[in-house]
Amino acid sequence: MARKTRSNRGSRVRAYRVGHRANPGKVAAVGEILPHWRRGLVHVQLLQTRAYKEHGFVGLMDTKGLPGYLSQRQWKSVVSATRGRSIQVEKALREEGIGLIL
Repeated sequence: MARKTRSNRGSRVRAYRVGHRANPGKVAAVGEILPHWRRGLVHVQLLQTRAYKEHGFVGLMDTKGLPGYLSQRQWKSVVSATRGRSIQVEKALREEGIGLIL
């Protein structure tokens, strides 16, 4: 049995670990969308690589023209993740003295 803890401003704090941070329905929903999200990640990386090769930089990306297998909110998440990762890679390469070669 878990010991009771004091509540802080009306919220409860558990004194034991929980197996999941989300309920099983949410975990299943994330599991369903994950393959589509990964597919979107590859798609956006391809578009950003093409833009970099053509223009020498990656500008802002309009998510309205992207395929319909993800929602606009999900596309925005994919674009943000891809952009964040490419910035990290570019920083690491600069620190090592290596130019970005595509």
